[in-house]
Amino acid sequence: MNNSWKWMILASLGSFVIGQSAMASDISVKEQQNNDDKIIIQKLMNSPSIFETSKIRETQALGRELLFVTQDMPTQMKQEIGALALAEVQSDIKEKVSNDQKENKILSSQVNKDDSAEVQQSSEKLMSDAQIYEALKLRYYIRKQMLSAWETEKKSILNEMISMNREKSISNTEEHRLQRFYNKAYKDKEKVFLQYQIHFDPSVLPPYTEASERSLTTFKEEAISHALHQTGFYADKAPENVLELSKRYAEVSKLAMDDQIQVTLLEKRLKRVEKNYDASKKQYKKVYEKGSNEISEEKYTQNVAQRDKLRQCLQQKLDSYYKKDWSDWAQKRAHYAVELDAIGYFDREATREQLMVPVWDLPMPVKRFRVFGEARLDYGANHGEEAVGDRARARLRLYGDLNIDDNWHFISMIENEKVLSGSGDDNWMDISRYYLTGRVGHNRLDVGAFGSHLAEGNIYDSKFTGVRITGNEPYSYMAEAGRIDQSDLVIAVEANKLQDESIWGIGGYYFDMNDRPKRSIYMLKYNKAFERFNMGIMTLWGRDTNQSKLGYILTLSKGEERTWVKGNRYYFLKYYYQPYTTYVSHTMTGMADFMHGFKGIGAGMQYTLAENWLLQGEYYRLQDIENGARNHTIWAALSYYFGAE
Repeated sequence: MNNSWKWMILASLGSFVIGQSAMASDISVKEQQNNDDKIIIQKLMNSPSIFETSKIRETQALGRELLFVTQDMPTQMKQEIGALALAEVQSDIKEKVSNDQKENKILSSQVNKDDSAEVQQSSEKLMSDAQIYEALKLRYYIRKQMLSAWETEKKSILNEMISMNREKSISNTEEHRLQRFYNKAYKDKEKVFLQYQIHFDPSVLPPYTEASERSLTTFKEEAISHALHQTGFYADKAPENVLELSKRYAEVSKLAMDDQIQVTLLEKRLKRVEKNYDASKKQYKKVYEKGSNEISEEKYTQNVAQRDKLRQCLQQKLDSYYKKDWSDWAQKRAHYAVELDAIGYFDREATREQLMVPVWDLPMPVKRFRVFGEARLDYGANHGEEAVGDRARARLRLYGDLNIDDNWHFISMIENEKVLSGSGDDNWMDISRYYLTGRVGHNRLDVGAFGSHLAEGNIYDSKFTGVRITGNEPYSYMAEAGRIDQSDLVIAVEANKLQDESIWGIGGYYFDMNDRPKRSIYMLKYNKAFERFNMGIMTLWGRDTNQSKLGYILTLSKGEERTWVKGNRYYFLKYYYQPYTTYVSHTMTGMADFMHGFKGIGAGMQYTLAENWLLQGEYYRLQDIENGARNHTIWAALSYYFGAE
C-alpha cells in the first residue's frame, strides 16, 4: 500500500512536469514574454519619478489655488447657519403654539425659561450641529464633483499611449482581472483609513498598512500591464516614454482609488452628522416647548421676516459653492495628480478635511468569525545515514479567528495529517494553536499556544506555549517566554532595525532543555536588498556545558513569497554551518533535526500556479558536523490557501 501511494504521487508530479513540457511549445514564448514584462514592470515600479523644475513650481502654485478655492466656509457664514437653524426650529414651535391658541392673539407659556441652562445648552448644541452638517455637506459635494475627472485623465493617458502605436489591443478579460485586484486593494486601503481615524496610533497600523501596501503594489503592477496591453505594447519593447506613461496611469489609478474611498467615507459621516442634527432639533423642541417667552403676534411676524431674509442671504452664499462649475478644477487636480502627490498636496488636503469637522469612528468591515486554512500534499525523498527515508503526506490546517471586541481575537488551529507512505503517524483533530491576541498600549500581546519562528526559523520553528509581546516603535522587537516540547522554559528576545534597504537584527535565546544541558544562543544578522536579489548573513553563537561554537547561514534570494499573484516566482540558495548548540527545531525540510549539528547547502523555489495555489520544491545536501554522516533531501509540495479574506 505504501509503495502504491509513493508511485501515485511520483506519477502525478511526473505527469505535471510532462504536461508542462508538452504545452511549452504553445505557451513558452508567451510565458517568457510575461516574465520579461514582470521584471521590467517591477523595476519601473521601483524607479523614482523625475519632475521638471518648471512643472514642480506650476504644481505648487496649483496646490495653493486648490487649497484656497476648496477652503472651509467662513466663520461668519457658519454663525449665520447656526442662527438660522435656531430661528427655524423656534418658528416651528411658535407656529404650532399659535395654531393652538389663535383665539388669544398671543403666544404664551407657563414659565420663561429662555435663560435657563437647559435651553441654552440645547440651543448651542443645535447651532453647532447645524454648522457641522452644512460644512460637511458642502465638503462632500465639492469632493464628489472631483471624482469624474479621474476617468477622463486615465483615458487621456491611454490615448496618448495609443498615439505612439498603431496597433491597439483591448481585452475585456483584462478589465475584469484589473477590477479584481482593484477591489482587493480598495478593501485593504479602506481599512487603513478607518483604522487611522479610530486610533491615531502608529503601533496599531502596521498589519493594515502592510496588507494595503502589498495589495496596492500588486494592483499598480497590474495597472501598468493593463495600460501597456490596452495600447498594444509589451514592456520589454515599449519606448521609455511609453513606460513612464504606463507608470503614470497606475499612479493616477491609485490616487483615484484613494479619492473614491475618502468620498465614500465622507458620505457615511454625512449621514451620521445628519442624524445628530435631527436629534438636536428634536431635543431643542422638547426643551423649548416647556416654556418660551411671551411674544406678540406682531413681534412673531417680525422674527419670521428676519428669518426669511437670513435664509435668502445664506442661500445666495451657498449657491456660490453649489452652482460653481468645479469641472475645470477637477481636471487640473487629476491631470497634475502625480505631481501634487509628490509635493504632499493630498496629505494636506486630507489633514485639513479632518480639521474642518470632528472625526467620528466608522465601523471596521471586520467579520466576527472567519475560517481560513491550507491544504497541502507533499513528498520528501530523504536518503543518507541519518535520514528518515521517503515519505508522502496529506495535510489540512483549519484556522479559526473569533473577533471578540475589534481588538482582542481568539485564534485557533486544527491540524489533520495523513501519512500516505513512509514513516510517521497520522495526526487527526490536533488542536495545536489556541491563543488570545490583542493590543496593549503600543504593543501586541499573544497569550496561549502559538507558532514561534525564532531567528527566521534557523533556531526554532514550531508550537510555543506561553506569552509573547511585539512592537514596532522605534524598531521592531519581540519577547516571549514559555515552553516547547524540547524545553520546559524558553526565553527569547529579538530586535530588528530597518535602515534604507538593509535590515540589522540581534537576538538572545535561552532553552532549559529537558534531556540535554541548558542551551543559550545569540544571534546577529544583516540583510541587504539589491535591485534583482537579496543577500543575508546570520551568525549564531550557541553554547551549553559541553561546547561553545559559532555557526552561520549565508542566504541569496530572488523575488518575494506572494501566493496571491499568479506566475510569481521566489528562489533561495543557502549555505549552513550550524553546530547542534545553535538550533533546537529547524525550519528546513531537510534532516537537520536528525543530525548532531550540520553543514551544507539548501536551495528551493516557489511558483504560484494560480491565485492561492503554490508549488514548492527544495533540495538539501547536508553533512553531520560531528560524525561526518551525509544526508540528501528532495522535497516537493502543492498547497492551496483558502478563506484568507
